Amino acid sequence: MKFRTTFTVLLFFFALLEIQAGEKMREWRKLSRPEKAWSLMHPHKAKIVYKCALRARTVTDSLEKNGVITDRNGGQLDAFRHAYWSALMMQHFSEQTVRRVGENHEKGNYIDFMKGNLEEGERSDSLASVMDLRNNESGIEIAKLHAANKSGSLIQLIIEQIWNGKLCILKKDAFGNYLNAKDEIINVNDFKNKWYIPKCIVSSDAVLVKH
Repeated sequence: MKFRTTFTVLLFFFALLEIQAGEKMREWRKLSRPEKAWSLMHPHKAKIVYKCALRARTVTDSLEKNGVITDRNGGQLDAFRHAYWSALMMQHFSEQTVRRVGENHEKGNYIDFMKGNLEEGERSDSLASVMDLRNNESGIEIAKLHAANKSGSLIQLIIEQIWNGKLCILKKDAFGNYLNAKDEIINVNDFKNKWYIPKCIVSSDAVLVKH
């Protein structure tokens, strides 16, 4: 009962902040239950996570606009966004905290799947979630490497790791169709309302785009 009362008070407090915080609060309301719960327990860290997410989104948009890497849904841009977000958070938190934030985000994706909500224009699925978690881990390791070397751009380092196949993406054909392990086209319409789709995770250099 005490926890419920405290939680209700916190929600009321955040509701009052919405009037003052504007856009930031609207973004907070879009978060899933696991993400909101964590942010309520760690409000200062949550602000940093939010800033890192905005930075990752902005840089990803820029890379897409300039054609450096492509494909926001299961492709190199998707891999970059997750790795860069994790790498940015590593500049502020322990890897355990960064890992927890990423895991909460994927839990939120599953909840969105159950509600029929979309992420980047597509419905989440099990293999996409696994891919995201793996790229989060790559971001953690890249951040360590970057901190040790203290040279070059973190953005460029991640892009090079993508080109060298160190991250992972989902296998697709030249027309953007998802492929299974046998290189057969997956008709996603056959898997409506199903969390598991037999997509195939491959190394991030397994694309038809030349660099």
